[in-house]
Amino acid sequence: ASASPGAFHAEVNVQPAPELAPHPVLEREIIEADSKFFEAFDACDLKQYSAMLDENLEFYQDRTGKTDYAQNVKALENRCAEGIRLRRELVKDSLVVNPVPGYGVIEAGTQSFYAPQKDGSEHLEATAKFVEIWRKSETGWKLLRIISYDHR
Repeated sequence: ASASPGAFHAEVNVQPAPELAPHPVLEREIIEADSKFFEAFDACDLKQYSAMLDENLEFYQDRTGKTDYAQNVKALENRCAEGIRLRRELVKDSLVVNPVPGYGVIEAGTQSFYAPQKDGSEHLEATAKFVEIWRKSETGWKLLRIISYDHR
């Protein structure tokens, strides 16, 4: 079929970057990295938490604004020093993982944060949507960009 005047045809071949695994494997790797990152967050494991953040991190949040690597590590350190514990839970079936050809991965979803109470129960502190950009380094997956928004 011939194209009409002024029309154009484009083909997009979306493939993971050569160094990235096929999508189902990539999705498992990101789910594992996400889990490992938030286990460190929940447990106040500053060493593991900071190791999974890229030093050029940019974190945008609708409550606190833009922060960087050092500010995020310090915020976790301060929260934990004050004895404030939070548990992050991914909202069931909300996770989406997509490759960014030639770069890394976009992870998006909805997450809830809970605070333990003295009686052993948990209180829902917030639920928010997020978008994260992961990039694979020699030492594993690192978070480079985080957007956390629509906190309720």
